[in-house]
Amino acid sequence: TMSLKSYTSNWIPANIRLPEGQILFAVGDAHGYLESLKSVVKTGLELEPESILIALGDLIDRGPDSLGCLKYMISTIAERGDKGIFLPGNHEAMMFAAIANINDMYPLWMHNGGRWIQKNVKDSDGKSILSYLEKEFSEKEMNILTAHGAFLDKDILKNNKKKSDGTLFKRFGNLIFIHAGVIGR
Repeated sequence: TMSLKSYTSNWIPANIRLPEGQILFAVGDAHGYLESLKSVVKTGLELEPESILIALGDLIDRGPDSLGCLKYMISTIAERGDKGIFLPGNHEAMMFAAIANINDMYPLWMHNGGRWIQKNVKDSDGKSILSYLEKEFSEKEMNILTAHGAFLDKDILKNNKKKSDGTLFKRFGNLIFIHAGVIGR
């Protein structure tokens, strides 16, 4: 039998360079598990209250409370102002593409965990889903959800067009934050 050692490599420290005093706290892949997400965020922000909170996407799909995860993280980011950033993962990208009816993404999103939206929205068209989200989120939160890193914004969603400003990542010093499973364009 092979040992675990044969599957790991030696730890190599990274040469991280950030502006003086800047602390980053990144979290992602909650996939609808709200209590776990809240626990991690609460602990991190208690340890480093002045840190910049970066949501790295995949807050939704698979777990029992996708909407709760999305609402919690987006409202937390909204409260933090310039110390909060939302970057979408491939699951949020599938949701936005389904809303905008890009490449018939709705069935793929449903197959990958998007069925939670069906509990709250009777029609599977993008306008119904977008209307539901607009009822759940304040305008400020909706702007964060759709513009702070997402490749689609709410005006473009309504017109079924892609946004191509390349804001799927955020750079701090010599670090670049991005969700690893983003959908190619």
